[in-house]
Amino acid sequence: MENKKKESTISLNDIFRVIRKNLILIAIITLTITLLGGVYVFTRTPVYSANAQIVIAAYNNQTQEAIGYSTSDTLKLTNTVASLTKSTDILNDVIEDYNNKTVKFEKDGKEYEAVAATVFENKKLTDSKESRAYIKNRLSTSSSNDNFVISLTFTDVDKDFAIVIVNLFVDNAIEEFEFEDESNLGSFQSLKVNVMANKYAESSTYAGINKKLYLIIAFLAGVVISAVVVFVKEFMSNKFKTRDEIEAITDSLPIGVFIDNKNNKNKEVSLVEPTIQNYEPYNRLFTNIKYANIDNPYKVILFTSTIEDELKSYISSNLAACIKNNGNKVLLIDLDLRKPTVHKTFNVIRENGIIEYVAGEASKLDIIKNTESNVDIITSGKSVLNPFAVLESEKIKSLIEELKEEYDYIILDTPPLAICNDAKLIAKYSDGVIYNVSINQVKKKIFNENVLQLKELDINIIGYNITKLPQSSDRDSYYYYSYKYYGEAKKDSNTLEKTENE
Repeated sequence: MENKKKESTISLNDIFRVIRKNLILIAIITLTITLLGGVYVFTRTPVYSANAQIVIAAYNNQTQEAIGYSTSDTLKLTNTVASLTKSTDILNDVIEDYNNKTVKFEKDGKEYEAVAATVFENKKLTDSKESRAYIKNRLSTSSSNDNFVISLTFTDVDKDFAIVIVNLFVDNAIEEFEFEDESNLGSFQSLKVNVMANKYAESSTYAGINKKLYLIIAFLAGVVISAVVVFVKEFMSNKFKTRDEIEAITDSLPIGVFIDNKNNKNKEVSLVEPTIQNYEPYNRLFTNIKYANIDNPYKVILFTSTIEDELKSYISSNLAACIKNNGNKVLLIDLDLRKPTVHKTFNVIRENGIIEYVAGEASKLDIIKNTESNVDIITSGKSVLNPFAVLESEKIKSLIEELKEEYDYIILDTPPLAICNDAKLIAKYSDGVIYNVSINQVKKKIFNENVLQLKELDINIIGYNITKLPQSSDRDSYYYYSYKYYGEAKKDSNTLEKTENE
């Protein structure tokens, strides 16, 4: 019950880990969306608006005297006039005035006058109905409830066109409502209204989108979308994300736990420096293997994983060095004939190894190589086209049986289970399998399939070795930092002792 609760919980450390792991993807998605937003912003045609104002004077129809009104009546009156300003009659007059408008220009030192382009020509419209719709849709009117001023605003991509049109509306509104009778004013039966220009438009202002705001919105959208993509990819990927998930699915405690740190991220497998801190996780793994079956101890131990880069070669090589450091006689055999690494780790030649032995080109004594770290190894040997055929040889089984009499422990490094079936074949030569499982790398479905196949073949799984466990995300982080502290304290103690002796 406790495991299920932990499995469904996403900690703050998990979130930071996901962000760090996918930082490049987040940056690419965010930058792409921001650039798309920038393209949208800077390719849009800029829009300009011109503003003018008219003022209404209301007169008594009989006495011709100016009168005042309540707030509600003032608003009704100004809204009525504002609405009528966009009437079809005024629209037609505005278009006609614009079409007949003349412009002055100078040529060869002389001044000339000509008719300007019509609305049809300027805006490439087809008829007067389209012209009216074009003009009407771009004109907006507004008024206040405490005065008789009406604001007219015309918006267009052509700043000069906007200025001319809004001023023509002012002129035609003045003509239309000059001492207008009550027939045009609905419920205002006793009024005559006079419209006067309060302000003509002399310039236009940018009225398009706020470019800076849109870019900020695009950037924030990019961050949000990239975060959603990354978290869906990570948390919906069906990969092991915590130690508890591995324990729950295997129904067992891990035989070893290795914290993700710089030392085990190398592409090339390497040996750690033999210190208390570095050897502690290997000592724990070795102890668990030793006491996993006290009555019949495991001597031939096979290391495998589901996929590549789960540190099986890294851990098997360093475990061999650690076992040797503990005073045991150990042999490491590289049976990953497809992608061997042991010869690189221990800095010896690859040739003259297991392949040459099976081919009858080398003896047992020829293929056992002693290394600088005093670990005996057998390398893979030269390349072959069909590694599986080599591994099927009974000579390998006989060799391992012989070597069991000479060594306390034999460690077999084999290919990942999801890559090929080599490990399943080699497992019959071993006493049991150590199965490496990496956090945030292995899919549960593929892992389950391989575990099931091993069990169907009656292959003994000694235990599951958890690798690449994020620092500070699990209870084992306590041990990591405790041993790190102890190692540094020991180092400081040695330094002090050396100084005192000097």
